[in-house]
Amino acid sequence: MNFLEVWRFGFPPIWVGSDLSDYRTADGTYDRYPLSSLPPTPDDEFNGDFQWLLSQPSPMDYDRRFQEFWTNYDALEKWKAEAPDRKSSLLCEAVDRNIKIPDAFFNFMDDIDLVARLRSPTDCYFDYPATVIPYPTAHCGHFIHFWSDSQHCCMWYLYIDPQQNCVVVASGAFLEEPHDDAFWQNEREQIVYCAPSFESFIWRLWIENEIWFRLVERDQPLTSEMKQYLHFYEMGN
Repeated sequence: MNFLEVWRFGFPPIWVGSDLSDYRTADGTYDRYPLSSLPPTPDDEFNGDFQWLLSQPSPMDYDRRFQEFWTNYDALEKWKAEAPDRKSSLLCEAVDRNIKIPDAFFNFMDDIDLVARLRSPTDCYFDYPATVIPYPTAHCGHFIHFWSDSQHCCMWYLYIDPQQNCVVVASGAFLEEPHDDAFWQNEREQIVYCAPSFESFIWRLWIENEIWFRLVERDQPLTSEMKQYLHFYEMGN
């Protein structure tokens, strides 16, 4: 990881995640882990089509609770019905604000088969964004909210800076809501840098969540890739 690149955005490089059983502990529902303490990501697999994720079995086929999460209240059909209008609204705002949202983001959010392959031990959920949130500081840029904790302990956003670079950040506050000057004066303590791209964020989110379920629920065996991820912690990193 290029930490000069990370610090160029100014947000502390922190992964907000759950425990991984005995391999990595957490003080609460979530903990903050320096990005430098995490296993590396397979960046050569990230080309925007998410084939690495499509090659995995879908939890819709083996996790009844997860299946019910999506089938209750016709959530799958609702996503399919609402996504086009929300995308249109988002794109219009992006054009008005002269920002470029990465194709990988839409490749993922437009494909419910991809969206419905990520389960969460804390019942986090995706929401197809329809708006762009201006960054009301001298740093400028924009946020796009796409992933939330079920109790709103933490929310995740795309951050697109004025040079059109896009990373994923997290905040314990809704950035779309009004905040006083004190919040934005200290926003670099409120917002953390989680991943250098949307796809790399999805990969780490997927592998960590699947590891948690497979260690705790034991509903599927760990893959060799997941064992390698855990081996990083076994080696004392």
